[in-house]
Amino acid sequence: MKTFRTKINVGRLLLGGFTTLSFLIIAAFGLLLFFRDADKFRVEAAHLRENYLNQQKYEVKNEVEKVIDYINYNWSQTEQRLKANIKARTYEADAIAANLQKKFAGKKSTAEIRGLIVEALRPIRFNNGRGYFFATGLDGREILFADHPELEGKDLMNMRDTRGAFVIREMIDLVRRDGEGYYRYTWTKPGESGKDYPKIAYLKYSAPLDGFIGTGEYLDDVERDIQQEVLGRIGKIRFGKDGYIFVVSFDGVTLMNGVQPELIGKPIWDMTDPYGVKVIQEERRAAETPNGDFIRYHWEKPTTRTISPKISFVKGFRQWRWMVGAGVYVDEVESVIAAKEADVKHNARIDFFYLFLILVGFLALAFALSYFFSNFIRKQFEIFLSFFTKMETGGEPIDTSRLITTEFISLGESANTMLARRRQAEDARQQSESRYRLLLQNLNDAVYVHEATPEKAGAIVDVNDQVCRMLGYTRDELLALSVAAIDVPEQAAKLPKILTQVFAEGQALFETEHLAKDRRRIPVEVSARLFELNGQPMILSVVRDITERKRLEAQLIQAQKMESVGRLAGGVAHDFNNILTGISGYAELILAGLHPDDPLATDVTEIKHSAERAAALTSQLLAFSRKQIIAPRQINLNELLTNSTRMIQRLIGEDITLVFDPGPDLGTIQADPNQIEQVLINLAVNARDAMPGGGTLRIETANVEMHEDAAGEPFDTLAGKYVRLAVSDTGCGMSAEVQSHLFEPFFTTKERGKGTGLGLSMVYGIIKQNNGVIRLKSAVGAGTTFTIYWPLVAGEAEQPKRPVSETLPVGSETILLAEDEVMVRNLARKILARQGYRVIAAEGGHQAILAAQDPNLKIDLLLTDVVMPEMNGSQLYQTLAASRPRLKVLFMSGYTEDAVARHGVLDAGVNFVQKPFSVETLIRQVREALDN
Repeated sequence: MKTFRTKINVGRLLLGGFTTLSFLIIAAFGLLLFFRDADKFRVEAAHLRENYLNQQKYEVKNEVEKVIDYINYNWSQTEQRLKANIKARTYEADAIAANLQKKFAGKKSTAEIRGLIVEALRPIRFNNGRGYFFATGLDGREILFADHPELEGKDLMNMRDTRGAFVIREMIDLVRRDGEGYYRYTWTKPGESGKDYPKIAYLKYSAPLDGFIGTGEYLDDVERDIQQEVLGRIGKIRFGKDGYIFVVSFDGVTLMNGVQPELIGKPIWDMTDPYGVKVIQEERRAAETPNGDFIRYHWEKPTTRTISPKISFVKGFRQWRWMVGAGVYVDEVESVIAAKEADVKHNARIDFFYLFLILVGFLALAFALSYFFSNFIRKQFEIFLSFFTKMETGGEPIDTSRLITTEFISLGESANTMLARRRQAEDARQQSESRYRLLLQNLNDAVYVHEATPEKAGAIVDVNDQVCRMLGYTRDELLALSVAAIDVPEQAAKLPKILTQVFAEGQALFETEHLAKDRRRIPVEVSARLFELNGQPMILSVVRDITERKRLEAQLIQAQKMESVGRLAGGVAHDFNNILTGISGYAELILAGLHPDDPLATDVTEIKHSAERAAALTSQLLAFSRKQIIAPRQINLNELLTNSTRMIQRLIGEDITLVFDPGPDLGTIQADPNQIEQVLINLAVNARDAMPGGGTLRIETANVEMHEDAAGEPFDTLAGKYVRLAVSDTGCGMSAEVQSHLFEPFFTTKERGKGTGLGLSMVYGIIKQNNGVIRLKSAVGAGTTFTIYWPLVAGEAEQPKRPVSETLPVGSETILLAEDEVMVRNLARKILARQGYRVIAAEGGHQAILAAQDPNLKIDLLLTDVVMPEMNGSQLYQTLAASRPRLKVLFMSGYTEDAVARHGVLDAGVNFVQKPFSVETLIRQVREALDN
């Protein structure tokens, strides 16, 4: 109790409260002063920065604008400078010619003087070697051409520039008209070929040469000279403390940088500052703005070689594709702001000193008040401490007359009420716990409670009896285990994730497997919910054994798979069967008209056989989907197997021993014999493939009877009597994974081309269609056994029908044929007409009714397709039979069993022929229907 009192001592609590209050008041006042001064300083600093920045921006913009004006002026003077230069040069050449004429007049001939003039002018070069003189006679013959001497003496009157102008002619016209003047044209540069440039020439008539002397200059060369002069001037410009002008071309090449000459001539388009700003690309953006723009970045300061923030103004001069800019480093103002900040901090320290003195005074007052009130409150609390101490042994009510303040009196009354309610709650808790235990032990589901804390996660703390029954442990054994011990190993890794979900959502529902004491795996569904027990997190898990549900789900999934493929197979069967009817029927008709030695007979026979194989494939598809139209009868499996053993032996080969063990007094089953043979063939072929090195194939039959308590395994049907057929081999066996997919359509483990994957699917479909059950038992290396259970039926086995006569029957009756498929209709009409029947063909039900309206027309048989547009075959027969009660009918269809059944055709005693049919089958079925 001493420790408890020390932790919440009232005196210390009051002293702490008064002290905290004093601190808060002084701190609030101090913070108010601090934030006031700080806010004032921020405003002043912001004004300083803003004024400084605006002044610097104005200065750099003004410098850039002056440079742009200077550039623009020099650019505008390009042509004037060129003209003045070439005019002066031409006058110099003319003066040379005049002096030589004057000097040698009378001493040399005119031709010799002209030669001296030409040789005197030929070597002269000026304007950095680009300029030279030329002279042309007024007759168009070239006198001097320093750049192309090979043209001298030639008539150039027809020479044109790249624009098609007759250059010499126009120059002669200008001199004759004005004596001298400027001429603009395009010409090649000395030392270059293949490209002409705009050029201006100055021409002047020269009497000694009886022609004109001239020189020219290229505009771009003069402009380049001017640019170099301008750049040289710009490189010397300085302003402010560190200000200078820089020039960069639009494509990012430095043209002038007075403080960083090492950058001149270098491409810096992708140059970035330390903060990732692409400086030159930002300059290009600003330069493309009509009036220029400011950009911000960090650059090396020339005076300190440190990276500092900078703002520059950049403006473009589009005629030369130049970006002209100037910048200023904006960190200069920070020194002024730093001094201002130091003053603010000094004043703040003085303010805090005075606040400290005030705080000391408050603390002294707080100590005195806390001592007084703590003594008073401690005496009242001692009454409550005595009350709570006695609560451990049942408790006694507080004597409220010893309490002074209304608050303590109210608290004492509340404590007394709490004591009374606690006693009531304890009684109710004990009763509730008894009811909970009774309910828990009588639940059908297993229930256990386990720890949820990290250090004890999964430790079982309580279970009901159902857990013990399900897992085979005693209660004490389970309470010594954790959930991980009864989970399968692979579930243990998922336990942390499940616990996380329970803590996050309060509950979780999942499926897993528990391990029984005998190591059996039991599939279960677990509903876990988080709750608190005595302040500790616990998890309540309700566990349900779902073994039976899992088995039923697997059966349902398999049935759904078979149903899906069955719908596909049934959908295409009708179209396939109609097409195959036409192919096989016409092949038979053609074959009947050919001599056996005719070469075409072999080809037609192959067509017929191909159609038969396609029909067999369609039959297989319908068999595994349970859509095949069957003709079940009562048969004895022993008799059927006895007749089939020779065929099966041929299928499996001599290296496999066939053992047939028929059961005594075998009962009768209801099934289609042809389908039973398909089942035996497919199981025998699979057994043969499983025993490539030989072995034993055993076929056994027996009568079996299942009772109610055993009907669930291995049966899916009710208990009762069955005939069991077991087909076993000593082959390689199958893994559990292969077994899980064995009856799926198109699943096969054989090599490509060795199997379609339809065999066992067809077996499964046939057995289900005949109300049977198939079970598989196999293990790798231990062989395979297929066990089939057929429901036993009363009665004796039916004997197979006697072989019919090989001669096809003929007749003369009238047959009304209703078939919407043109090819099948024409084929049936041709087959029956060849046998002597009178055939009235109709393409549907309504046409057939119209044809039968003649009361004098005798119709002996209606041969109709079952499924037709507008009116099906059953409806057609019922309509005609109303007025012709003695009318007989033979239905035909290529649809599946369920589609035909929906149209009311598969009733007992109804005549029916399945497409595709052969010529013989149709003829015999018609005759049988007429004779019935």
